[in-house]
Amino acid sequence: MEIFQAQPLDKVYDLVQGFSCGNKYIDDYLTKTYYAYNDHIKNLTTTTTIIDTEKDRVAAFISTRCASLNINKKEAQELGLVGEYSVPAIEIRFLAVNKAYQKQGLGEKILQSIVGKAIELSRHFGCRYVFLWAVPEPEVIEFYQKRKFEFMNTVDEETELCLMRFLIPEIDNDWLEEV
Repeated sequence: MEIFQAQPLDKVYDLVQGFSCGNKYIDDYLTKTYYAYNDHIKNLTTTTTIIDTEKDRVAAFISTRCASLNINKKEAQELGLVGEYSVPAIEIRFLAVNKAYQKQGLGEKILQSIVGKAIELSRHFGCRYVFLWAVPEPEVIEFYQKRKFEFMNTVDEETELCLMRFLIPEIDNDWLEEV
């Protein structure tokens, strides 16, 4: 039996208080009432928790939302955009694994799932990138780079997290034949 179960934050909020991934900003986002929970119930983000059903605690969580991502002028020109320097994207606002579950492949499974969903979504709605804000530690940056996320040399001043992006593959027109 699988011990991990995905649950929306509003169904398991009472379990989040013991969560710690090792980054205070991210921990506070999940555990403080007016951050993740408030964003979730107002549809500003969707936060999904991964619950260890044997220990009845949050093993990981991911918060995502629709967004746009600023691009440079050169990329905008390559895309044929005139006077527009942002493109549709999915933002992984937070992806965090509880310290007790780190280095066990859980973060990778969550990332694969959300990128797969973003690729599927992009086939129905315009979406060029999946982007996220990574903890600025070499092993974290390397984790995402191995999964084809590009480090963007942009750091959020408030959170000190680093911008990384994943380019969603272009649509293969063969899918049109299936419609």
